Formats: sequence, C-alpha cells, structure tokens
Amino acid sequence: MKKLWNRISSIFKEELGEKPSTYLLELDKNCARFVFVLSLLAIVIWLRYIEIDKSIYPNLPWMIYFRYGLIAVGLFCFTNLVLFRFKYQGIILMSLLACYYIVSAAILAGITTGRSIYFSGYIVSILVVLFTPLPRRISYFVMYLSIIAFGIMASIYKIDLKDKETAFMVSLCINVIILSSVFVYILDRTRRRSYFKSKEIENRIKEIEYQKKEIETLNEFAKSLNEEQDIDRVLSQVFSYIRNTYEIDYVWLKMISEEKDRIISYKFVSTVDIPEVSREFMNHFNVPLVPETGTFYLSYKRKKSFYLNRNLSKLLIADTDRQIAETLKLQGFLIVPLMIKNEVIALISFTNFQSNIHLNAQKRKEIERFCQQIAGALNTSKILHELSRSLSSLKESQSQLIQSEKLAGLGQIVANVAHEINTPLGAIKASSSTLQSSWQSFLLSLHKQFKKIPELDSELLESIYDLVLENNKISITTKEARTKKKELKEALVNKGFSQDLASSIGEDLAEVGIFFLNEKVMFVLNHPEWKDYLEFIILARGILRNNENVITAADKTARIVTALKTFSQKDNLGTKTSYHFQEGIETILTIYSSLIKLGVEIDEDFEEIPEFLAYGEELNQVWSNLIHNSIQAMNSNGKIFIQARKFEDKGNYFLQVKFQDNGPGIAKENIDKIFNAFFTTKSSGEGSGLGLHITKQIIEKHNGFIDVQSVPGNTEFVITIPMEGISVPK
Repeated sequence: MKKLWNRISSIFKEELGEKPSTYLLELDKNCARFVFVLSLLAIVIWLRYIEIDKSIYPNLPWMIYFRYGLIAVGLFCFTNLVLFRFKYQGIILMSLLACYYIVSAAILAGITTGRSIYFSGYIVSILVVLFTPLPRRISYFVMYLSIIAFGIMASIYKIDLKDKETAFMVSLCINVIILSSVFVYILDRTRRRSYFKSKEIENRIKEIEYQKKEIETLNEFAKSLNEEQDIDRVLSQVFSYIRNTYEIDYVWLKMISEEKDRIISYKFVSTVDIPEVSREFMNHFNVPLVPETGTFYLSYKRKKSFYLNRNLSKLLIADTDRQIAETLKLQGFLIVPLMIKNEVIALISFTNFQSNIHLNAQKRKEIERFCQQIAGALNTSKILHELSRSLSSLKESQSQLIQSEKLAGLGQIVANVAHEINTPLGAIKASSSTLQSSWQSFLLSLHKQFKKIPELDSELLESIYDLVLENNKISITTKEARTKKKELKEALVNKGFSQDLASSIGEDLAEVGIFFLNEKVMFVLNHPEWKDYLEFIILARGILRNNENVITAADKTARIVTALKTFSQKDNLGTKTSYHFQEGIETILTIYSSLIKLGVEIDEDFEEIPEFLAYGEELNQVWSNLIHNSIQAMNSNGKIFIQARKFEDKGNYFLQVKFQDNGPGIAKENIDKIFNAFFTTKSSGEGSGLGLHITKQIIEKHNGFIDVQSVPGNTEFVITIPMEGISVPK
C-alpha cells in the first residue's frame, strides 16, 4: 500500500532541480497528472448518464456501451498509470483516453442527430482536449478524427440541418473546433517556449553553479599552493589535480632565465613510463629563446596559449618542436605561458603519451586560469625562498649579536672571575707545597715508627689509626675555631699539662681539626712516647687535610669554569631542548658570585619547576642581563629577590619569574625606552644598550612577555613564558 501511495505521490510531486531533458518528456510528465484525474472522472462521471440514455433512446440500447467503454478505458489508464511505468506513458494514456472520450462523444452527437444535450457533451470534450498538455499534432488528430466520426454518424442517421436548434449546435461546434485548433497551436507554442526558456535558464544556472564550484575548487587549491613553500610539492599537487581533472599524462614546466634569453627545463612529471633517454632529454632541456625554438617562442612572445591536436607533422617546422614531438610521440599539446605582472616567467606544457589530447575551449580556459594560480605559487615560492634566505641571514646576525652581548657581559666580569679562579688556584698551590713538605716529614716519621712496631700494643695502634682517619672536615667559622681552641687548651691544663705544653699541643691538634680530648687522644697523650705518636698523627691528618683543600679548590674552580662555559656557549642547533630552570639560574649566580659576595644578598623563592622545552642558552642570557643590571644599579650593595612559579591557564602551563631589587629604580621618562636597541643610561664603555632589547626579543621568541614596574627602592621585572612540552593533567 505504501508503495502504491509513493507511486501516486511521485506523479504530482514537483521535482526540484533540472527539468526533463526534452520538451516531449516535459509534456509526458504533465499528461500523467491529467490522466490520473481524467481517468477517475471517466470511471464515475458517466454512470448517471446510462439511465438517461435508456429513457431517451430506448430503441438504441447499444448506446450505453459507449458509456461502459469510457469507464473501461478510464480504469485501464488509471491502472497502467499507477502500476506500470514505460516511456512516454503519460502521453500514450492521455492520447488513448482523449481519443476515446472525444470520438465517442462525437459518435453520440451524430447518432442523436444533433440533440443539444449530446452536442454539448461533444463540445465540452473538445474543450477538455484543448487544455490537456498533449502534443499539438495528437490534439489535432483527435479533434479531426472526432469530426470525421460525427460526420459519418450524422450522414447515416440523416441529421436535419434545417432545424434551427440543430443548425445552431453544428455551427457552434464548428466554431469551437476552429478556435480550439488555434488555441491548441498557441498553447503548444507557449508551452514550448516556456520549456526552452526554463531549460535555458536552468542550463545557465547549472553553468554558473559549475563555474562557481570550479572557482571555489580553484581558489581552495590556489590557496594551498600559495601557502606551500616547496615548489616541488606545488608541482606534485598541480599535476595530481590536472591529471585527475583533465586526464593528462605529461606536465612539463620550463623556466625563463633571468636574462630572458633561454628556456630551461625545471620539472618534468609523467604518469606513464617513457624511455630513460627521453626523460633525460626533457629534464636537461635548455635552448635559446629565439624564433627557431618554435611554439615555445611563439607562446612566450605573444603571451598567449598555443593549442595543437592535429597535423603536427605539417605544422611543426622548428627543429626543437620536431625533436620534442618525436621524443614524446606527440599527437597534440597545449602550451600555457605563466605570467606575473604581464611578464612571462615560465611555460607549462600539457600532453598525452602516444595519444591525442582533447581539450575544448572551456577546458583550455579552465587550465589557463589554473596556470595563473601556478604562476602565483611559483612567484610566491621564489619570494619565500628569498625571504627565507634573508631571514636566515637576520637570524645569524641576531645570534651573533646575542653572542656579542654575552661576550660583552663576560668582559665586564672577567676581572672578578679571574680573582675567583685565582683564589682557589692559590689555595691549590699552597696546599700542594704544604702537602709535599708534610709528605716528606711523614715518611721520616713513618720510618721511625716502623722500627717500634714490635713494641707497640694493639690498642695504641687502633687509637692512632682512628685519629688519623677521623673526619677532619669540620665547617666552622674562624671565630668558632678560636673559641674551641681556647677550650681545648684549658682541657689540657685540667689534664695536668703545663700551660706552655697545653698551648703547644692545643695549637697542633686544632691545626688538624681535633678540638676535643676524647679517650683515643688521651690514650696517645698518656703514652711515654706520646710526642712521636702525636707528631705522626698530626703529619698524617695534615696530609689528608691538605688533600681535601686541593679537592675543594679544584671543585670550586671547575664550577666557575663550567658556569662560564655554559653561559658563553652558542646554541648552534636553533631548536628547543629540555631546560631546567633552577640549574640555569644557579649557573648565572655562580658566574656573578664574585660581585654578589661584595654586598649583594640573594633571596630565592622557587616552586618545583619541571623541565620544559625552550632555547635554554638564550633564557640564561635573559637571567644574566637582569641580574647583572640589578647588581650594577645597586653598586653591588643591596638585595635581589628572585621568585619563580608555574601556573595553569586555558589548558597550558606557564612559567612566571620575578626579579626584584631595592636599587634606585628607573626614571619615569626612561621606562618606555629601556627595551629600545642601543638605549642606555650607563657611562660610555659600560653598556651597549642591547641587553634589555635582546632580553625582550628572546622572551617574545618564546611567545612570552615581560613587564616592568619601577619606583625608587623597588624595581621589578616579571617574565611570563609558556612551558612547552608540559601537559596539564585532566
């Protein structure tokens, strides 16, 4: 039932989109709608006329069969329309229904010898046929057939034309037929013109939509080409698009030399296999731009496309053209000049292998428009390449500038660093000299003690061994050492040693880091030969202590050298690497330790900052510039507060670092200038005016920003940068 309903609905459904492909199909579509309505009327409308026919013409009982026939024809047409589908179904069924309807009405009018009730039915049938969308010739055929039928029946049943009513009805019928013939012609012409006008509009709309779609596709593709910097990838995209759209085997791009005197092959792309010799010829194509070059020269000179797809052997007379045609087995080709500002910069050829190339005017126009986009892509790629080289040069200059600023900063602190290195080196030298002297004395004492080994008891050996190896690295101030030495001497006096002896022993013990009289010390001092054993212990501990001094001084020197090396090294990779903030800050503080200890207090407040991706050496340059500026502003006398924390915003982590000092501050009139290149308030030779300028550039390179606030006694720089490579847990 649902299928039947869908079939009926489809008859009256107004289809959106294009109209039927021919005028006849348009009429067929409309006739189907008329058949549906008229066939239903034919089934039911004549039932009441059967009784009228019987009462008026009882002597002609066979008249009612015309009524039954019309019902049968209506039922037949309706059933076929609903249940079946065949070509020109609407026109055929409408013709059958109209023909039976009007001819039967004409026969009845003739049989009844022009009776007005039947003649009116005949005229109505003519008018009905008039407004059905039947083809004009079928309408004429049906009407004229009905006239013939009427005439035959009228002559058989001897119609009385002298009767005024009959004569009037016949005259009226003739007028209706004449007018109907005229109106059928007018309606058919109107329908035909309307159809073709609608079809023309429809085709125009389709053409506009096609062009719009093509332009949109072209613009999207052109956009992707213009955004692409790699010309090889541009050509790959171009060829893929052209191959799929226009079924072309070869795309050959040839550049015009900068001197405008040669044509040089740039890229030859093919989807079919060709001999290697032919491919080599195309890839190494390089000819003068002269008339003898042939079609390439013509296309270049005229700045127009050149299309040829027949009679190549007769039309190609230039040696270059003939050589290319023979190499690629050409039967047709299209050459399009690529122009920028009305100047040809390249030529691009399209052709097929061993087959002709068929491109109508519309397709050639599309390819030409597309090629202009290729020209734009080529020009963009060339400009981007030049910009890339300029940018690389600028980056190299910037890198050299940053490196120069680093070296300038190092030059400002080199004297203090030299002092810092000389101090541990002096300690190393002194400890080495003492170590050498102590070692010689130790060897003599050891030789002396070895002679007494059989006489020593195990407890004494254990005490000496423990005292020699006991930790003598006690971190105490000089003041605390004097206090403990005084207490040690008093303890020795209390143990019965004389004042002079207690002072001598106390000095020796304190010198090697022994400040307490424990059981082991007293066991040795109570031995009859305590002086020899005490000398042995002091020499051994002195060697160990001097060795520890050497190690400590060497470590300090290594830290300073490492910090200087880390700070001054150049980042040659130009890529972000894992960066540890605390290590970076400590490196800078180590470098400036000689200036800091003159009177600068450093207060740190660091959160646990995870490693993140950054240009580490450049960030160290930022910390160095800000710390050094603060030290200089305070004349190495003040307080620097450094705070670091991380925070989350919109699904990303950020690092915020605050540098605050209690120096004199920045003048209001200078606060907006401090990040300008070469702006400085320092004396000549003290600053380049690039420190803060480079600092801001580095921060912006990390997609961050820097803020500054300053009043006398409080200057604050706040740096905020994204922590790349750190994901926020969901």
